[in-house]
Amino acid sequence: SSVAFQTQEVLFCVCVAMETEWRADTGRLSLFRRALSTLLLARRVHVGVRTLERDLEENPEPDEDTKDARWEELHRANAKATYAHIIKYKGFLAKVGQGLSARDGGIPQPYREEMRALQDHLPISPQKEVQGVVRADLGRPLADIFQEFDFKPLASATVGQAHRAVVRSTGQKVCVKVQHKGVAQMMNVDLRCVEYIAKQALKRHKEVPDVTPVIREWRRASREEVDFTLEAHSARRAVAALEAKGIDVAVPRPVDGLCGRKVLTMDFIEGWKITEVHRMPPGTDVAALARNLLEAFAVLTFHEGLIHGDPHPGNIFAEVAPDGHVRPVLLDWGITKELTADERLNTARWVIASMSHDRNLFMTAGNALGYKTTEHFETDALEDWMTGSMFLFRDSLPSSAQTYLFGVLGQQGEEARKREKEEEQKRLREEEEEKVKLKGKKGTGGCVLCGASPKKKEPKKALESIPGVLLFLTRALSMLQGLCSSLNVTISFAEPMLRHALSLVAGKSVPTLARSISSQGGFSLHAAVLSKLEALQRSRGMVGAQIAVLRDTEVQDTWACNVAFGNAGLSADGVLDGTLMPLLDVSNVVLIACLFVALERPSSVGAWVGLDTPVWQVWPEFAQHGKQGVTIRQLLEHTALLARPFPRKKMNAKRFCNEKRMEETMALAPQDTDCANLACPLLGVAAAALLRRVTGHRTTAEAVRATLEPLDLHRDIAFSLPPEDEARMAWVIRKPIEGLPLPKLFEYLETHKNKAMEKRDGVEPPEWLSWHELEGCCPASTDPLLPNRPELRDGSACAAGRGLRASARALCQLLRRGAGASEAAVARGRKLQVLSMEEWEHSGRCLEVGIGWQLFKFRRLAAKAGAKDAFVMGHGHVDGATGSMAVRLPGISIAILLNGVPSLDADVQHVGFDLMGIVAQHLGLEPVWHLDVPPVPARAPRRQGKVDEELDLRSTLRRLEQNLEQMAQNMQSLSQGFPSAGGMAAGDAPLSGDQARSLDLLGCWQSAEVEGLEALLDLFKVPEALHFLAKQAKRTLLVEGGLGAQLSLSSTTTMAGRTVEESMLVFEPGTPFQGQQQLGGAFTGCARWASSAGGEHALVLEKRFTLDGRELVVEETFAVGLDGRLEVAAACRGLQLPDGERVAEPCECVTTFDRQGPKPGASSRGPAFVRSSSSSNGGVPRLRGQGSGTRWKERSTSRFRQFSDAVLALATALPFCMASCKASSCAGRRVAARKEAPQQSADSLLKPPPAG
Repeated sequence: SSVAFQTQEVLFCVCVAMETEWRADTGRLSLFRRALSTLLLARRVHVGVRTLERDLEENPEPDEDTKDARWEELHRANAKATYAHIIKYKGFLAKVGQGLSARDGGIPQPYREEMRALQDHLPISPQKEVQGVVRADLGRPLADIFQEFDFKPLASATVGQAHRAVVRSTGQKVCVKVQHKGVAQMMNVDLRCVEYIAKQALKRHKEVPDVTPVIREWRRASREEVDFTLEAHSARRAVAALEAKGIDVAVPRPVDGLCGRKVLTMDFIEGWKITEVHRMPPGTDVAALARNLLEAFAVLTFHEGLIHGDPHPGNIFAEVAPDGHVRPVLLDWGITKELTADERLNTARWVIASMSHDRNLFMTAGNALGYKTTEHFETDALEDWMTGSMFLFRDSLPSSAQTYLFGVLGQQGEEARKREKEEEQKRLREEEEEKVKLKGKKGTGGCVLCGASPKKKEPKKALESIPGVLLFLTRALSMLQGLCSSLNVTISFAEPMLRHALSLVAGKSVPTLARSISSQGGFSLHAAVLSKLEALQRSRGMVGAQIAVLRDTEVQDTWACNVAFGNAGLSADGVLDGTLMPLLDVSNVVLIACLFVALERPSSVGAWVGLDTPVWQVWPEFAQHGKQGVTIRQLLEHTALLARPFPRKKMNAKRFCNEKRMEETMALAPQDTDCANLACPLLGVAAAALLRRVTGHRTTAEAVRATLEPLDLHRDIAFSLPPEDEARMAWVIRKPIEGLPLPKLFEYLETHKNKAMEKRDGVEPPEWLSWHELEGCCPASTDPLLPNRPELRDGSACAAGRGLRASARALCQLLRRGAGASEAAVARGRKLQVLSMEEWEHSGRCLEVGIGWQLFKFRRLAAKAGAKDAFVMGHGHVDGATGSMAVRLPGISIAILLNGVPSLDADVQHVGFDLMGIVAQHLGLEPVWHLDVPPVPARAPRRQGKVDEELDLRSTLRRLEQNLEQMAQNMQSLSQGFPSAGGMAAGDAPLSGDQARSLDLLGCWQSAEVEGLEALLDLFKVPEALHFLAKQAKRTLLVEGGLGAQLSLSSTTTMAGRTVEESMLVFEPGTPFQGQQQLGGAFTGCARWASSAGGEHALVLEKRFTLDGRELVVEETFAVGLDGRLEVAAACRGLQLPDGERVAEPCECVTTFDRQGPKPGASSRGPAFVRSSSSSNGGVPRLRGQGSGTRWKERSTSRFRQFSDAVLALATALPFCMASCKASSCAGRRVAARKEAPQQSADSLLKPPPAG
């Protein structure tokens, strides 16, 4: 009976919500009852979800539909209870409901559906209460102020309700917002309840962050929201800011003299909710309305310091402007966040950091805004928080596409949770086994001393508190994403937010042009370099550069070029000739040069140290793991077998910035015989460790300074500078991503997923990693923005191998003065190997090395082919991330230093190569070292560590179970699939040979599985996240035929109840024919009977298409096996990859079909199956047989366009989907730039591509 009563109460509240008056009881007992009811509701929702989770874990549902139905039922019941509670108690809880209704795709659908009515439908205040509030707040009776006043509210919101009225004195039509009685007290109680729930969660779950600052911010905003004078002030600021910037977004202007703390009078808006698209005039550009809204949001946030904290659809209208065009209107400025100048600046930096994946800037800006992190945040949570922040600025998606996106992300999260659960279960089993072994030592526990059980692994808490500023920003962005999703528009969120954030951050910096300090005899070189830098500034945006070319002769050294250009950072001043640029891998130039200088002097160990001295004699710890025989020469020549020196479980960014810890890492690294010709990624660390010990200094910074001081270069080459000179140090800049459409988002997530070194299928990742494996395991360690870390800039830490800074002039002078010792060390070179194009790019495309140096090959332009002096060798180092390089040629020193790295969505762009080509051309040379392209794959194959036998056995058993289930289904189909004796009607003539062969094919077939599709998807470089799409397409074949030799083949491919490819072909084996197909267009074909590989009769169907001037041949072989299943083997010749490369071998895949319904027999009365002339299931064709009808059943699993024929669709549809695929590298030219994917809505992806 109690359940029935609760159900009736919920239904009653839902049905009469619009007729309920606002009855506020603010007595102590009423407020206590309100708080208790809220807490009980929270407990009900929490207990229900946890109970169902445990039930599904203990008794998993075999059918996903049943599992989804159980969740749907629970969410629906909780959503109804929540809605009824909000309608009953109103207040701040209504804000929660409105927020839930605006988050399309982020929460379960029942909550969004139930809460949608809260956007503008809440209980109303009675007429007497409205009159009393107006008289008390404005000091006059309502009738004296307004000539007309409609007491039926236009809409009711959380705090008040809006009425249409006409001002008596002016006749102006206005909207009057009147506050509900007692709303302030109730909102305070609601927020205290939420704060209590948050504290309880923090108490019981150590990993939960402290959201007290967030709730404190909400309490502040709530106090301001019930003071309408503050809302009027915010509205006036918004009107002024938008008009000043020319943004086509309206804001109701408050009427002076008619506004108080509880009454707000504004201009009346003759409009409608922006989500009511059907009310828009014909030709209205809805996407333009959404773009204007986002532009207004960015302007107000960064330039006015005003964040609208409640942009749900109920607060955003559309109106017809005086000139006839439609524009959006922003209502309800009660919940706003005013930002101080510092908060605006740090919010802009946070946005830039999110889109450029700048870890240091993200942490710095977040901490300035109020993030309080623990020591575990950077290692355990930073990557996830940055990815989540970037996700906020994704391009908006239509509702169906956004639902699919959240579904895919949820599926990936579920897989990750399953892996974590398996790992936790294994750990607990190991602890139990350990307890059993130790049991009886003392007590009943596992400890031999006290009998205590092993401690349960406590979750690490990464975040202490979240800043309220970012709460408002992220909440508003999420609501705007949901609004655009409801409007079914696709717009870029990143572009306007970044544009205004960058203008704010860069506002204090001084744009600089190129500066030429001296260019004796090289004015044309200076002009060419300047022209190239200006072109780069226009195309790439933020870039800072120094280019220096020093000619040395016996008489006098001259500067052939000395140019400084661009900015030293986002908000820094311009690059000068004395600016110290970050060197990254070019730091090896300084360390190797200093080491050679030190080896010419007596060492601190009391003896001369040479290249053939064993390393352990200078560095005793290095002798571990059998490295006693390694000499300094072998270490510098990359022959010490140390290409994988990074321990997977110990590496992080902080360790990389600790020179002592990195020396320990190098000393502990084992030799790997598989790395005989691979580069050692810790060459700089090794050189720094040797330099420090040979010179006898405590730190590498001291050793470098002592070596450079006699050369007077210590002020221009250093790891850090004193605080008064900090402005001389440039920053590494990564260009932010200016847009994040769905394909790019999937590619980004897929790239990080592929690089992540995680345990899969029972196989452990390797214990010792190479540089690129470390990039997947600990990307912060390999981040080219590492020199931006505060501890490296202030000198409290030192990244010995990558943390040096220098000016281009100083590097040229260092190469000049150490030329003798260095050139002797590069007399003989050797060529290294790489395992992937990524490693080749990282090496600067230079694989030839000497003792400590990279060797660069140049060709003399004036030399004849085959001449002995046709080539010149230089030595130095290049950084693959920025393109910086320092090269010493006979008589010439060249330094090209850059501080910009490509954005995450761009191909590697070695700007340094372009600049080096210009410099070399003016010197009569041409760089050719990068033309020798290694024949390696784009990404190195994944290495495996030890195999977890238990997980490996478990996965094997799962596959065996699936095979047994498939065999059982096959046996069942065998027992039901053979034709009965009555398969041929009485009086029918005997079948001919062709008719007998075709009889097995007749009927309706539904695709079940595809073999070989994975290889095709990998061939076309389709991201793994999109593999799910291709695998879920459903294809139905209908084969019809009578007594004649003619056959009819109908093929239909569907996705989510939508037909994406449908074709019908009537042909006679042995006779040529023509046809048309939605995917591929027109074709010519022929069919013949043959024998399949298993000996069964098979129908071979060959189709020839002409696509973009090339012929594409698709051959399909139809054969019914002994198990009664139809196999269609498709082979395709003439395929072309997205980068234009043709596929040499035929691509093949096999689709297996299951028969739908009983097997038909041939009859003189016509085909055994006919297509129904009408369809009653939403446009999906219905098939019926002679005896009993069978409905074509489909399961909707995705929202995107799918591939029909596994081969043909790849050939025709992938260029459409994957227009942003990287073009393959080829010898003699640069890696082609990524093609920009066309901007289009996801609904357009649901449509089949055009023919051809």
